[in-house]
Order: sequence, then C-alpha cells, then structure tokens
Amino acid sequence: MDHRPNSKQNLLENLLHFVLMIVKCKTHIILPKMLGFHHRNYLYLYKMNRIFIILFLFFYTFDIAYTKENEHTRELIIYTEYEFVKYGLSSKTIPLFEQENNCDVKIITYENSDKIIFQANKERENPHSDILFGIDKRFLIKVKKDTIVQSYQPKNYRLIEQKVLFDTGFYLIPYCYNYLAFIYNSDMISEPPETFGMFLNGNWNKSLLIPNPNTSEIGSSFFLWTVAMFDKYGYLKFWKGFEKVIKEITLSWDKSYCLFLEGKVPMIIGYVNLQAYYSMNDESNCYKAFIPQEGTYCQIKNLCITNNCPHPELAKKFVEYVLSEEFQKYLPLTQWMFPVNKNIILPEPYKNIPKISKVVDVPLQEIDENYDYWLRQWNKNIKIQK
Repeated sequence: MDHRPNSKQNLLENLLHFVLMIVKCKTHIILPKMLGFHHRNYLYLYKMNRIFIILFLFFYTFDIAYTKENEHTRELIIYTEYEFVKYGLSSKTIPLFEQENNCDVKIITYENSDKIIFQANKERENPHSDILFGIDKRFLIKVKKDTIVQSYQPKNYRLIEQKVLFDTGFYLIPYCYNYLAFIYNSDMISEPPETFGMFLNGNWNKSLLIPNPNTSEIGSSFFLWTVAMFDKYGYLKFWKGFEKVIKEITLSWDKSYCLFLEGKVPMIIGYVNLQAYYSMNDESNCYKAFIPQEGTYCQIKNLCITNNCPHPELAKKFVEYVLSEEFQKYLPLTQWMFPVNKNIILPEPYKNIPKISKVVDVPLQEIDENYDYWLRQWNKNIKIQK
C-alpha cells in the first residue's frame, strides 16, 4: 500500500493536466482503453503523438514500480521485553500480521519497561519505533508528560475487560495481565503462610527469593504490592521485619526461578498462573501458588504507539490486531497471562489456580510522584544481598 501524499491516480491526473497545457488541444480523442482511464473530459487529447505516449508510459511504469517497492519495504518496529520472543508469542502472532498487512515486523528486545521507556525517550525527537510493547501501567503519567506516546482509542476497545481498562485516554492500552502470588514447592512446604504477618513468626527465615525491584518488572510489582498493603508510611517497617524471610534478592525473576527449581529455596514471588502451567506440564504437580488473605496485586502489561512514529497507520492496525481473538488466544499458553479480550475462553489448566478475592493497588498519581523516592529509601534501608 502506498502511503505517499499523492496517490498514483493523482500523479497521473496531474501529468495529464500538464500535457494538456503543452499541446493546447482543441478537439478530443479518447485515449485507448489499454491505458486504463475512465471517461473524463480532460482525458481527451487533440493528437496522439509518440512523444506524449512514451512520456506518459514512462511515468505510469515508474509509479507502479515505486508503489510496489514501497509496499514491500514497510517495516513496523516494536520495542518490547524479551519475553515476547522467548516464550513463543511473537512466532505465533507476528507472521499473520505481516502477511495480512504486506509488511515486515522488526522486534527489538529490552530487559524491562524502564529500558524501553528510556530508549523511546532518548529518540523522542526522531523516533525509530512504532510500538512500545509490554509497558507496565505505572509508567502512564510519565509517558504522557514526556510526550513519548500518542493517544489512540482502538476501534475494538470494547473487547477489553473493564477491570483492566485503567487509562480512558488510551495512551497505554492493556493487552494482558496477571496477579502476583507466592509460588511454593509443596514437597518442601505442606502448609504455606496464610497472611503476610505469619511470615514474620520466625518459621520462614531464609525461605524466599525475590527479584530486585530496581531491575525486574515482577520485583517492582512486588514492591508496589507491599506499598499498597502497608501504605507509603508503613512499607519500610514491613520490609525491615520481612528481611529475615528473604534468602537473596536476585537480579532477575529468571534467576530466582532457576534457583527455586534447583531446590535452593521453597518459595519465590511469581504470577498466580504458574500453578496452571505446572498442572499441565509437570507430572509431580508439586509447584503451587497461594495468595495471602490481605489480597494480591495486579500487574497489567500494555502496548502503545510511539508519538510521531514512522508508520502510524500500520501501528494502529497492530493495536487492533493485538486486541483481536487471533492474537489474544495465544496469551494463556505462551506467556501464561490472562488475555484482556473478554471473549477468550481460558484453557482447562486455569481452573486450578487460586481464586482472586481481593486486589490491592496504589494510585498511579502517587506512583508517579513518589516511586523513585520510595525505591531509594528501600535501597538505603534494606541490606539483603542484591
């Protein structure tokens, strides 16, 4: 598809006007049908001379060649977290989008939302990306203030579950979500703690690995979970008591997960859907999830269109595609995330996860104003190995 300001038809019409002025025709002869034009008064020429035909066919052929070349060189550039590629979602979804839109999709991966936002901000004056994919909801106010992304209300936004539609301005558009939980090995723990307070009774010392909130999305979400639970004045007090429960703070969630599978600790922080994964993929089915009685925290992943991006129309089509059933149906068994499209029926393993009865949250305005300060205080006061 040609996205130049003048279409092929306009180019040819302008050329005809130009030729007509030159030859100053006074009578009209219909152009041969082989040239493919409709009957219009200005398309009649006084004389079909050889020079005009050669000139006309040259521009006509050049325009077709340019259009075809332009169609095949469109490239949608996506900045995203590595999980999009690592767990197979991109390989199942991107080829269909490329085929239907006659384009190429280039995926550039980063460690987390912070790195994606940093890169997009760095390129703000000359954007390279079209789509930012996997952005945590806590960045909403920042990306709006820094004019990193543009607002776009998808045509099919009504497919999105209302409970995760947190931005009515549609700067960040949800595409999946999940709830945090404690994941434990039931061969090592028969009865997990029922509340956050029970972690502090001395029976769970050095039993937990958590990812660093400075470098991990899940770590950041767990940090905000504690702020939501104990508010901005009490979260540090909780952490000072909770320190003894933590064996190590790892650089990434993957590191925590690997050590957990090796049996180094009986518990990690993770998504509640990890239990669904193991109910389907592990015969022993010893890995379980539990949510304390005080409630859980919901992490929402979003995509957005880069402000002044190179291919805005193609980017909008990608947003519509991500919300469609063709894309959303792959989320539960690749990313092991809840799809936002309310028409998707969850697969059988999802029936085994703990029931979500209470969700806690921190207002986005408070996160924007205080998150960096809260995290600095945490870094200053929490001395566990990092």
